[in-house]
Amino acid sequence: MQISEFKNLPLHDYPFDGYVTQTGQICYDRDFNLVCEEALADDDTKILTRLFNEKEIPIVLLNQDSLYINFVNKVVVDTQEKINTPIPQIGTYHSEKLFGAKVFGTAEQTAFIAAQLPGCKESSWNRYASDIVLKEAGKVRGIKRMLEQYGIDQKETMAFGDAENDIDMIRFAQIGVAMGNAANVLKSSSDYVTASADDDGILKALAHYELI
Repeated sequence: MQISEFKNLPLHDYPFDGYVTQTGQICYDRDFNLVCEEALADDDTKILTRLFNEKEIPIVLLNQDSLYINFVNKVVVDTQEKINTPIPQIGTYHSEKLFGAKVFGTAEQTAFIAAQLPGCKESSWNRYASDIVLKEAGKVRGIKRMLEQYGIDQKETMAFGDAENDIDMIRFAQIGVAMGNAANVLKSSSDYVTASADDDGILKALAHYELI
């Protein structure tokens, strides 16, 4: 999730201490000051933007503050509806730094794109959607940066996830919680399975561990 997407959620009154965004590649402190960022290499950016401009596969490009898609098809519409997220606006690349992409399509189509990007890796979060990020990036990398920023020990961490791309984060945290609607592979990697997000899953997990 990008910080712009987060700001559109009804969470403005909650006092977060920091934000790990863009699969760990961009982190902010509580005042939205930049803590760290890791953009894609120039060569990968050139290849990715070429594929974006060819418009054969729906691709969302992610810069620091916004995201935009090359075109929209039924796969994009259906996938975004399932996660109750607006469809990105169609846009044009203007030479800004990129921090990754989202690809909508089959596993074969995503693999085709990832194979052309030597500095990147792909991680699926839906049957027809995957993230393209730096090979060395990840949510764990971003979390570690934030732990260093605030002097927090790994043993004091708790993470919640619902998709395959959350596995490393769930395994890294002292307590890894899978949401009730999570993929089975994530549930098997977690310490605890709670209810779905729509059924107060986070609240119930915090109560289970006597944190509230």
